[in-house]
Amino acid sequence: MPTNKYGVSDEICPHEVIWRGYYNFLLERGYQLRPRYHPDWIPSWKPGKEVKAEDWFCLPGRAVVNDAFALKTNSKVVLKLIYPEELPILRILNSPALRSLPNNRAVPILDEIHLEDDPDQRLIIVMPFLCWFFSPGFETLHQVLDAFRQFLSGLAFIHEHHIAHRDACSFNLLMDSSRLIPKGYHLMVPWSAPDMKSDYKSRSRSSVHPIDYYFIDFELSVLVHDDNPLASGQVGQDRSVPEWATPDEPYDPFKLDVYQLGNVFRKTILTRYLGLDVLIPLVESMTRTIPSERPSAAEALATLESIILESRPRRICRPSAGSSKRALLRICDLFDEYRDKFLSGLHDKV
Repeated sequence: MPTNKYGVSDEICPHEVIWRGYYNFLLERGYQLRPRYHPDWIPSWKPGKEVKAEDWFCLPGRAVVNDAFALKTNSKVVLKLIYPEELPILRILNSPALRSLPNNRAVPILDEIHLEDDPDQRLIIVMPFLCWFFSPGFETLHQVLDAFRQFLSGLAFIHEHHIAHRDACSFNLLMDSSRLIPKGYHLMVPWSAPDMKSDYKSRSRSSVHPIDYYFIDFELSVLVHDDNPLASGQVGQDRSVPEWATPDEPYDPFKLDVYQLGNVFRKTILTRYLGLDVLIPLVESMTRTIPSERPSAAEALATLESIILESRPRRICRPSAGSSKRALLRICDLFDEYRDKFLSGLHDKV
């Protein structure tokens, strides 16, 4: 595929052709793909120029995920090509009996579009347009605790219904950013505005609280039966899990999920912020090498609920924050500690 001196091609990538073929089909069903996938697409940039255009980004990998504009709701959605084997678990979690339950943190399925001409009998599912749960960044301890609580309660929920995710890793943990990033972002450049002309503009998490968090990608998920509680095979994105070393040996998929989620918070959150020491013991227990020594999702959730009850509101900061900001946060913490002791002393005297 020919490119200019900037490495940009004015042709659609071979693995994206399937979306161009479905452009009109999806439009008839109320979903409009971006201009790049129009059958008569003409690149919006001038030949030979450095490109900063919305329509030059090629879908990565297998190109199974794309975004579109839902005409009926006037909102952006995500489309994903899935194999029929993934559908039963998604349907269970999106059934009327389970969808409305608050602890169900599985991504909502808005629509199913069946493809008569797909040789692999794949179909397209339509989901809300979500973003990574860790960006924009957290501002307070309670924001982190709320995200952790929702993910743990969601994990305990699917385990209660005999479902193991097996890929509860960073890029499968998303959040509803419709209020946080009201004008949205570009699917291929998640720090950019949809038109690619600037970085996206976000509000503070505090101003849009609460935020809903969701699990996506149930491609590796399995139903776990009481008479055969073990699984084998692939264990998701995180190759640090001890179970990865022996993928052919049966393992407890529920304890695998616990490790994966704990490791997300260990690597993605605890290493990026100061002021989260209260979570270290829980995360360490969730990521123990021996699966039987890890808590269940329900047990981890109970521990987290206790932490939440005992935690004071406080701000957090990144390790890269200036010394003056870190000092100010420490002063605020000391003030909170002395205030609590003072109020406790007054209560004891009463």
